Amino acid sequence: ENNDITAAYASVVVVNNLNQYLQNTGSAGITWAS
Repeated sequence: ENNDITAAYASVVVVNNLNQYLQNTGSAGITWAS
């Protein structure tokens, strides 16, 4: 389904943006994972 592909792509974008944000703020990812 196209919806599944769109959802998967959106999830990747969100994760990438979150990782970039964490890197920019200098926060450890494990802190947010708790």
